[in-house]
Amino acid sequence: MTIFSYNDFGDHYKDESSKQGEWGERYVIAYLESKGYQVIKNKKPFGPWDLMAFKFDNFDGGKIGVKTMARRVKDKELRIPLGKTGITLHNIKSADALFVLFRTPPGGFPDPVYSGKLVQVKKHKNYEVKNNEYVIPADDNMSNFEVLQTLHEQELNELNQFRPDKDYKK
Repeated sequence: MTIFSYNDFGDHYKDESSKQGEWGERYVIAYLESKGYQVIKNKKPFGPWDLMAFKFDNFDGGKIGVKTMARRVKDKELRIPLGKTGITLHNIKSADALFVLFRTPPGGFPDPVYSGKLVQVKKHKNYEVKNNEYVIPADDNMSNFEVLQTLHEQELNELNQFRPDKDYKK
């Protein structure tokens, strides 16, 4: 199942990181809608939240943060790069729920645990910043990270076309 085409982006999405993030947001929208949520996407590409999701029947929902990235786990910590603007940290801390869509790391070595997985981070607030990365600790069995869905091979291949590592090699 193809969610959308690789080139299906507006002109304001120039760099690979933004294209990859947009792909992840669309994937999460499709996932949430399949679970019965109504989803609103923030019109500002770098706004303080990515999505708003809600269900009318039980008032369930809230602000959703979406991060699409290669896995950065070190010493049982999930590390999310914060970038230059600080909006990523604000986005994570203000979200009611945090979803992370893991791609295959650049270089092509698949992560046997999380590559191609949509994961919800159960507890994502009030942690520390180290080396410009937001660090979310995990226990031995990674119980803070719930795998919600696995991408189909074609979807993972589409996601892996993006090369955000090129954005930082100047």
